[in-house]
Amino acid sequence: MIDVDHGLEQARHALPIFPLPRSVLLPGAMLPLHVFEPRYRALVAHCRDGWELMGIATLKPGYEANYEGRPEVFPEVGIGRIVAFQPLPDGRSNILLQYVGRGSIVRELPSEHPFREVEVELRQTRPPRDATVYDEVRALVAAIGGLSDAAREEAVRLARLEGSELLDTLARKLLQTPDDQRVYLGEDAIERRGQQIVGALGELLASATASSGEA
Repeated sequence: MIDVDHGLEQARHALPIFPLPRSVLLPGAMLPLHVFEPRYRALVAHCRDGWELMGIATLKPGYEANYEGRPEVFPEVGIGRIVAFQPLPDGRSNILLQYVGRGSIVRELPSEHPFREVEVELRQTRPPRDATVYDEVRALVAAIGGLSDAAREEAVRLARLEGSELLDTLARKLLQTPDDQRVYLGEDAIERRGQQIVGALGELLASATASSGEA
């Protein structure tokens, strides 16, 4: 059994990254990937021989011109562990990553491998000073739950979640753009994460209320 915390501390000094155009590995997420490029086949083999950890980095716009090289990536990185591996006869594979941590890229390293490696600073989420932010989120979830039977069922399920698990679950559901997802991933303060979710819930409530009124 791999000690994930120890693995993160060791791997952060030379973390292999899988840069993707519009993907962000959010807390609590599972990310399926189909691996077919030779450099990423090598990345997966390297990870499976070590800590089974890789970073998912988001490519900056304009990456297409230098896709085969080292196009720029945003600094926020979600770190995933390979929890499932399905080899295919021609060398391709399907893998499943499970989020285990996050970091900020400090620098990109010269690499002897065909894939890219970076040094990252591991980030930790700071607990809130009080429960106000969770109260705001729960109030909005309850308000949305009152709009329909389906919404009520989901609201009841969400009401069972506590603390950051509630925020992370809503982030995976509500944050649709990579930019919004990166803001959430890169934020250390629970209060700011919570206010981002409050904003997204407020927009959803306004939209749902308007649609209900039009109907």
